[in-house]
Amino acid sequence: MYELLYIIPAKFTEKEMELIIEKTNELIKKHDGEIISTENLNKKKLAYPIKQSVRGCYVFNCFNLDPQKIRELNKDLKIEPDILRFLITKFIEDKESLKKKKKTKKQDQKKKISSEDLDKKLEKILEN
Repeated sequence: MYELLYIIPAKFTEKEMELIIEKTNELIKKHDGEIISTENLNKKKLAYPIKQSVRGCYVFNCFNLDPQKIRELNKDLKIEPDILRFLITKFIEDKESLKKKKKTKKQDQKKKISSEDLDKKLEKILEN
């Protein structure tokens, strides 16, 4: 799973922005990607002007895509005139959720005891 954050110049109207967002989603689908979510983070002031734009609309996408096709998508986004800047990152779960998964796996492994092992342990307990 990948995340895409991109900035659209604030000079566009809401309808035009929706069309640009849809166009970007179509670019991802063109490369056989699957859109998981799209979130418009609204207009914000940029830290510095980019292509004479002082404000921009931030858009966040989550999507699935074959890793070999990321380079092609990157090229297509670079030549897109309506996108000021973008960043594609691979989604990595946070450390806490990974720790929880590891703990549950360990607990599952502990729970998986064969019936033969159980019988042996019971015999030892009963002998004492």
